Amino acid sequence: MKTRGATKLGLRAVDLYRGSSICDNLEFVRKSQYWSTEELEAYQSRRLQELVSHAYSHVPYYKKLFDEHGIRPNEIQTKKDLVRVPILTKKILRENLNDLVASNAKRFKPTKRSTGGTTGAPLTHFSDINTWSMHWALKIRAWTWAGYYWGDKIGVLAGSSLIPNSHPPITRRVWNRINNFYPMSAVHFDSDTMEEWIHLIEAEGIKQLRGYPTSIYCLAKHLVDSSRTLSIDGVFTTAEVLQPAHKEMMKKAFNCVVIDSYGCADGGGNASTCEMDNGFHVSAEASIMESTDNFGNPVQPNETGEVTLTNLTNFAMPTLRYKPEDLAIAKAGKCTCGRNLPMLERIVGRSTDVLSFANGRMIGGPAMTLIMRNFSLEQYQLIQNQADRLDVCIVPLSGFNSGQNEQLLKTLSHHCGEGVNIIIHKRDYIEPSKSGKFRFVINNMQR
Repeated sequence: MKTRGATKLGLRAVDLYRGSSICDNLEFVRKSQYWSTEELEAYQSRRLQELVSHAYSHVPYYKKLFDEHGIRPNEIQTKKDLVRVPILTKKILRENLNDLVASNAKRFKPTKRSTGGTTGAPLTHFSDINTWSMHWALKIRAWTWAGYYWGDKIGVLAGSSLIPNSHPPITRRVWNRINNFYPMSAVHFDSDTMEEWIHLIEAEGIKQLRGYPTSIYCLAKHLVDSSRTLSIDGVFTTAEVLQPAHKEMMKKAFNCVVIDSYGCADGGGNASTCEMDNGFHVSAEASIMESTDNFGNPVQPNETGEVTLTNLTNFAMPTLRYKPEDLAIAKAGKCTCGRNLPMLERIVGRSTDVLSFANGRMIGGPAMTLIMRNFSLEQYQLIQNQADRLDVCIVPLSGFNSGQNEQLLKTLSHHCGEGVNIIIHKRDYIEPSKSGKFRFVINNMQR
């Protein structure tokens, strides 16, 4: 059996390789999850005060914003004071990206990153090395709630090998090897692909699965339909809303704890269910997560509100009261597991359809976001009305030319498989749904 000593030694090696601080952050969050509510809030207040002072002194966007609204940095002391700060939307972030980067950002070792674009358009932001370290520490902490130790073999059913004939960079391959990650491309798959996954899992002794809920659900259903199970210790889902029926299918196929996670890299948001499955524990060490109405005012527990995030770790590009366009329901009280982190009843937004074609191919929504972000598009929407056809509506940016159009068709054809007619429609604008949320993958055949 692995020990925490072995875990710590392995993580120290990763930190040495990456120049990160995952190990220190992990030791911290293992302790802080059991702090009292008062201790957690005091920690958040200290970090918030440091962040606001830094943002006013080094970030042009916030210097201008605070001055225009008559806000003094020393007036933002606790999360209750944040209501005075205007909301930061994705549109504002895109239009003010350079002014949101701190003048001394290099001190924090920033990396330019791009989100998958769950609302239909990728988003560029900068994240510093401490934010990246905390991000991984919180992932590992949540996985340990299902018995994981660092170094356990994890099968990753997510966005590997997305583009035809492409290969992951050497840094990604080294990272996978260090962490014992076994990528299993879940962009498109069929029954033969899932049999290959099963063979790999059994041959390598993989005991943990991580990936998109729809992908892991399809594997679980494939097993149950053929009256089989797999010996798995823990399943970790992310990027989509995990549907209750899908979770039950996973438990039936794998007979293990399912840890579902919410993450917002651009806003620093993080929350995960635990072994008790009583809702999501919000990672208060990484961000202040509010649930607000359309005007940025707090909503009550048990009411649906917009997730609003203040990243407490990213000093390279501070984001105060950032709305990633996700919906959640806050929950009063504490979990029976003994952890004192704030709670969410559930995540409401980010649910996506699965495209399913007559040739047996299936493609989940998160995989599509990773494919589409490689093209110069302001918006996109994929609509399936027939088993052998996919309509792709796009709002091109200036960089989208005939070459990109041809490559988009080629890439989609590769993933959708033979016999699927792909039609690209160029638009000036794509309307959101009646609820106001933008759906970027729509399978009308599932309704």
